[in-house]
Amino acid sequence: MDAQSISEYMHEHMTNQSESTKKLHWGNRANHFRGNLYRLFKKSGFEDDIRDGLEDEMLEQIVEDYGGTDATKLRTLQSLSLAVQYHPHLSEYKENVEMLMTDLNRRSEAQQIVRRQKETISKTFSEMKQLVCNHFGEHSAECLYMEIYSEVPSRDDFGNLKVYRRKPIKEEGNYILLHEKRATFVLQNYKTKQRYGVIETPLSKKLRDKISNHSSPLFPVRGNKMTTWVDQMLKQSGAKEDSDVGNINLLRKAYVSEKYNNQLSQEEILKLADEMKHSPLMSLNYIRSIKK
Repeated sequence: MDAQSISEYMHEHMTNQSESTKKLHWGNRANHFRGNLYRLFKKSGFEDDIRDGLEDEMLEQIVEDYGGTDATKLRTLQSLSLAVQYHPHLSEYKENVEMLMTDLNRRSEAQQIVRRQKETISKTFSEMKQLVCNHFGEHSAECLYMEIYSEVPSRDDFGNLKVYRRKPIKEEGNYILLHEKRATFVLQNYKTKQRYGVIETPLSKKLRDKISNHSSPLFPVRGNKMTTWVDQMLKQSGAKEDSDVGNINLLRKAYVSEKYNNQLSQEEILKLADEMKHSPLMSLNYIRSIKK
């Protein structure tokens, strides 16, 4: 059972996978040598019959010799995991692969914890917000972005954010609905929508009045992605230093870390998780030490 024929079989029979996913795991139809499965066994010399490398200790050695972080090895091993699940002649090796993946998962999680313990952020979210508003001005789009984020902390969900004075009949994106004395942020297109559904967050009157002085959409960007825009905003204002990692994700880290700097009650922890649209334990993934 050589790696190329297995890749060809999987490419043909994994009909529920997109072409890009197939290419990652099995290569393309004309060249299976570029897929993860083939490259894993080619490097160890078992590409002519991968079954020779699927025994416990041998498989562990092959994956170890592949190099990279445990997270990289895990992504590569995912191709083999699919092969032993769905190829009719590889099912006997399923347990071996699953055991190794479980071990790599644990090691990868431990590596992430170590990395997070070492990573720091230069400023609190409040400090970042102040720097942005001071640099660009209180009436700037950049300051407005930080004001909205402080009341609706989010991921990359503000791109081309529209403002309505009446509830739109058909709007698939996120938007802000302005009422006479209040406003509502409607989040309906975001990463964890399947779990949390459409979320309507009331905004303060001060923020409502500020939004009403800006034209819609509030943050016009190409493709709804604000990563570059936010990165430039943070760097130009001095809110982001060279040691800081990320941009929008940096804001999430700063926001959650500042909240957790205080001793939170159970109710406050649950409220923060709701604000961030993730589980209470997920908040721990964003906590960083703030450099003094």
